[in-house]
Amino acid sequence: MKFRLALTILACLSGLCLCCQRKAADTGTEPVQKPTEEYMTGIHREIVRNEAKDIELVIRRYGWQMQRTPSGLYYEIFQKGSGKTLSKGDAVRLRCNISLLDGTPVYASDKDGIKELVIERSDEIAGLQEALQLMQRGCKAHLIIPPHLAYGSLGDGGDIPGFTTLVYSLEILP
Repeated sequence: MKFRLALTILACLSGLCLCCQRKAADTGTEPVQKPTEEYMTGIHREIVRNEAKDIELVIRRYGWQMQRTPSGLYYEIFQKGSGKTLSKGDAVRLRCNISLLDGTPVYASDKDGIKELVIERSDEIAGLQEALQLMQRGCKAHLIIPPHLAYGSLGDGGDIPGFTTLVYSLEILP
């Protein structure tokens, strides 16, 4: 009796497996293939090209005279500061406005308060850390920080989505 029950269960399972295999074969769909490294590199290059076009449009719209660092940070210092150039370990206070590339505001010192940080010892984004080391106290500047120097593919978990370029207008307070 137990043998018949086991044989019946085995027959049912075999039939179910065969049925599922036939249905998968009948759909005519190919198994999903993983994208190749070459394909993904091409997509990444296209994203970077489009981002560069968008950044150039913003620079032209505002008439900024920006420089680009090797890392991809864009900056324009429109008011020089005084003293030595800031470096790692310097504590700074910033008045700034941050927006997305499309102009959507995400932070304003007038509303959210003055930012305080220690260069390369705080959790601020890499693009801001790099930019500060190009300036002195009292400087005023515009920055365009691409995603790889900002919050990357994840965003900040709040107002800044992944793959987002940020625009800063900032003043380093004395």
